[in-house]
Amino acid sequence: MNPKRLLIILAILFQVVVLSIMVIEREWIVVKGQRIYLRTAPVDPRDIMRGDYVRLTYDLSHIPFDRIQGNLKNCMKQKGQIVYIVFQLGENGLATYKYATDTKPKDGLYIRGRISDLIDWRMNYSQTIMNVSYGIESYFVEQGKGRDIEQKMRGIDGIQFPMEMNIALSPSGTAVIIGHRWSPLGIGTRILNGTVGTFKENPGSITLRVTLKNDSDKPIGIVNLHDQCSFRLEPEIFCKKKYPQVYTACNTNRLLTDSDVVILKPNSVHEIDFDFSNPRWYVFEQKKAVQIGALETTELFRIVYSSPLPEQCSQLTHKDSIWHGYIASRRFHGRGNID
Repeated sequence: MNPKRLLIILAILFQVVVLSIMVIEREWIVVKGQRIYLRTAPVDPRDIMRGDYVRLTYDLSHIPFDRIQGNLKNCMKQKGQIVYIVFQLGENGLATYKYATDTKPKDGLYIRGRISDLIDWRMNYSQTIMNVSYGIESYFVEQGKGRDIEQKMRGIDGIQFPMEMNIALSPSGTAVIIGHRWSPLGIGTRILNGTVGTFKENPGSITLRVTLKNDSDKPIGIVNLHDQCSFRLEPEIFCKKKYPQVYTACNTNRLLTDSDVVILKPNSVHEIDFDFSNPRWYVFEQKKAVQIGALETTELFRIVYSSPLPEQCSQLTHKDSIWHGYIASRRFHGRGNID
């Protein structure tokens, strides 16, 4: 046989073997891997679909500098470097990340990823972001099913429902998407009153209405603590600063009572208004308490609802109906504009 032809045949066989091994490994992970759910990040509603697959990002797609540990924090290398993200497993199998490291954990729950972009140092900012990919950023869907997913991710009547991906993890941290589910609780935002001109010309910040909606076929209980303490104002990860809140009087660990609980019947909503001109929602900027409307237009925030822990609800009449988890709104600026 011609040596050149033999080399071509061997090269083809090698590729077939490699692909077969990859398929077998994937199937093994699907069958034997540990199952978790990962919450997809709130999406840009203008840019979701890519043909026959959904483009996904996760909270752990962008790791801030203060969540990086070990040698990785002192010696960040080039694009493609392997990193490990350590998880904490919460209610209903939903995992949230704790930190990133370049050292493979000896035990526990973790996922293996690679730095997808070089570190954005932004030397004049207080945040440094590490972008990581895990091989689960594309979710292929059946023909005709993509539009339904796209519509729900974009938001129905202004309400977005987080998609939670069912992930299988191998002992080495390799991840495979198995399927998805939807959060039964959705969140929407609407500006009740905007602002005109610059903050100097017209001081003030927006009032934002947040809507929580039960999309399940069963009643859901949410907890609405005094002084809106079930909610927090969270700077977007790409903000220049962290902007800690001035108000620190919330006691989220206190004993709950039935008066703290709001029961949402199927397809019903609960609305809460946030006046960001109120000192309750001021943030620190260079050690000075300011309204978020006074910040640069690049500084975006989210309102995040967080439920109490299950053990805090054991004495409640509707303890079995309480929804446990967290849900974040779309990004907005204190002068208006919801992203």
